[in-house]
Amino acid sequence: MTRLFTAFPLPDPVADHLADHLPKLPAGVKSIDRDTWHITVVFHGDDDLDARLAALAEIDMTLPAPRLRLRGSGTFPGVGWIGVQADGALPALVAAAGRSPEDYIPHMTIARWPKDQQVQLGLDDYTGPEWTPSELVLFTSERGPVYTPIGQVRLLHAEQPRPTC
Repeated sequence: MTRLFTAFPLPDPVADHLADHLPKLPAGVKSIDRDTWHITVVFHGDDDLDARLAALAEIDMTLPAPRLRLRGSGTFPGVGWIGVQADGALPALVAAAGRSPEDYIPHMTIARWPKDQQVQLGLDDYTGPEWTPSELVLFTSERGPVYTPIGQVRLLHAEQPRPTC
């Protein structure tokens, strides 16, 4: 069994924009390394690697890629996140990846701190550039922020012709 999750990697221009707008974080707050920023679609936990790779390969290649934008921020106990605004194409892709779209709240973790600490990120009004992800990636996850891409499915962009039978 391998610890796995499926996610959208963040393209460099989007990561650059966010990095340029991040405020200095207070003492005791650990920022997440920019090289590991991603938007988790499904956290699979400890799962069978071969079965998960096979499931990824079966995602309908005709599903359109969603348009995404980082927008706003919030916190969970011990976690700071940036919100993700998405168009109507996201729910079908989330479902195809193995998660119920009804309970999916797209966000990207950017900082962690002790759960008893109260932190405000100061990014409630943040709006990043819009983009269309080119792929959905399956990652392995060691305990801690060490993520290794092990499989991906290319996503159909609106400007690309749809496959025909």
